[in-house]
Amino acid sequence: MTMSLDAAAQVMREAMRETVRWHSLWYLIQGGVMVLAGSRKISRWSANGAGVQFLRPALANDCQDQNRALDAELFQDPAEAPG
Repeated sequence: MTMSLDAAAQVMREAMRETVRWHSLWYLIQGGVMVLAGSRKISRWSANGAGVQFLRPALANDCQDQNRALDAELFQDPAEAPG
């Protein structure tokens, strides 16, 4: 049985529409996962961005000053210890 080109095109269109309808839930799930992955990547990228880089040295210096005082107290040379 031969089929005209228009009839074959119509059959293919209907088959494609049916396939898209059948898999539409999976397409939505895949799109949601891609949005979540992209937003996570953007948030990680922006967390390492220039705005946060300016804050990190100030926070690190505060911690280092306290740690240096603690280190000096804990690891002092017994010969230099008072008393």
